[in-house]
Amino acid sequence: MDSAPQTNYSAIFFASIQSSSEVLIVCIAGYMAAKYGIITENSQKNLSQLIIKILMPCLLFSEIGPVININKLITLWPLPTFNLIFTIISALFGIFGGKMILSLSTADTKFVMTGIMFNNIASLLMGLLRGMENTSAMGLLFKDADDTPKASIKRGESYVLLAVLFNTLLR
Repeated sequence: MDSAPQTNYSAIFFASIQSSSEVLIVCIAGYMAAKYGIITENSQKNLSQLIIKILMPCLLFSEIGPVININKLITLWPLPTFNLIFTIISALFGIFGGKMILSLSTADTKFVMTGIMFNNIASLLMGLLRGMENTSAMGLLFKDADDTPKASIKRGESYVLLAVLFNTLLR
């Protein structure tokens, strides 16, 4: 008799829905704010600059610092390696798609290539991680029996932010 634990796919499905709904609500709120003029195009640019130049670096240092040390960083060598590999593959897809498939100009192809290479998925992943904290899917992310949901989320956020950091350095 096999004693391997069975996976409850319905629990994982509902946990995914639950964690995704937070991100979806924030996206809808942003869309509605832009649609009704609460957030103008000028304020979007100013908020973007504030986030990129001040808030994102602060978030990176405050979140990564307590969890990652030099020994941990050395063991995470696949992060920068795969980030570089996927960035190169993305650039090739951008060139191929822009020139070969869509027959775009060089400037438009560079725009497509940049959008593919340096996409912004950090906010989505951070929202999903935080949304998962109180769901049954957290058991899948524990590294050992003593792990807690809060520690798992913190670790996951650090990995996401490290990937963002490497992507920013490449950019």
